[in-house]
Amino acid sequence: MGRIKSFRQLIRETCWRIIWQFSLGLLMAYLIPLASVSIQINEDGKPLKNSGVLSIFFNVSSWIYICILLIVLISYHIGKLLKKLSYEMTLIYENSMWLEKECTESLMVKEFRETGNRIIVMQDRIRQLIVDEKQQKEDLMFQVSAASHDLKTPLTIIKGNVEFLQAITENDQSQECLADIERASQQLLDYFNQLIHYSKTYYDDETGWTEYSSSDFINELEKEVSFLIKNQMKFSFEQNVKGTERYYINPSLLIRAIQNILTNALEYADKQNPKIKIRVEQEEKELKIGIWNNGSEFPDEVLTNFGKLFYRMDKARSVKEQHYGIGLSFVCRVAKLHKGRVELRNRDEGAELLITVNCIKS
Repeated sequence: MGRIKSFRQLIRETCWRIIWQFSLGLLMAYLIPLASVSIQINEDGKPLKNSGVLSIFFNVSSWIYICILLIVLISYHIGKLLKKLSYEMTLIYENSMWLEKECTESLMVKEFRETGNRIIVMQDRIRQLIVDEKQQKEDLMFQVSAASHDLKTPLTIIKGNVEFLQAITENDQSQECLADIERASQQLLDYFNQLIHYSKTYYDDETGWTEYSSSDFINELEKEVSFLIKNQMKFSFEQNVKGTERYYINPSLLIRAIQNILTNALEYADKQNPKIKIRVEQEEKELKIGIWNNGSEFPDEVLTNFGKLFYRMDKARSVKEQHYGIGLSFVCRVAKLHKGRVELRNRDEGAELLITVNCIKS
């Protein structure tokens, strides 16, 4: 392994090599031949006329020859220096995402090695920050999940007592109050259930992942859609997938995400003539599930902020239409776990949510 050198040292060495090799070439190819023909050799006591030979060394061609020699030497050594620098720059660039210590030890330029070591230190800090943030998020989700579980028990008791009081109370005003309490309790129960399901997506659990045949998944999905919609409105289910494909998915999370999308579609569809369209198709290794409803479109505010947890539109703050942004955040999280994405779009006088998951096995 060669000695580590700085840029300044490399440039100095390159300059000295050029001077040394140019001087050597000038001596061997010009000065020595010039000296040899300059010596007057006597023949029969008369000097040898060699002025014509000497003129070769002092014309324009000779000086062009010397300049070409110098240019070739400079080009060769500078090219060699740039090739070395380019090699080490490429080595750092190709490994800059996660640079290893062994890679920096192979670098011979001092500045590049120092840069590589600084990148490694920065990567270690970033890696630790990611681990810390992940741990903090898991701790937070665990606390949210635990709190939700703890709050579900008293809410269930309240709901049960309300149902009992409704059965024995005949006063209309009391019945109305009890109905409000029951409705509020149910909203809180739904809210906590959504929090629990959302928090579960932050734990590395491979037990829920399995291989599904495309035909089995489509049948399961169609059953869920039919069960949720029942006879509430007209709906169409279109699918264009190969029956021989295999999907690697978490069926529990994916089906629940689709249930959330359908619930929103049912709520916001046109009240007079509600319609819902579900389409399932595949494109290369991606499975796409689109759910469209008529009657309402996504506001620009929702198109911009739909993935944020606890996001609520200003005009959706009434008790009747209380939305905490958990359902759609859960859908986005499930799509991310499946290496996919969620898209919201307005089309055909309605709104469509498209969830894409990268789950098709090759």
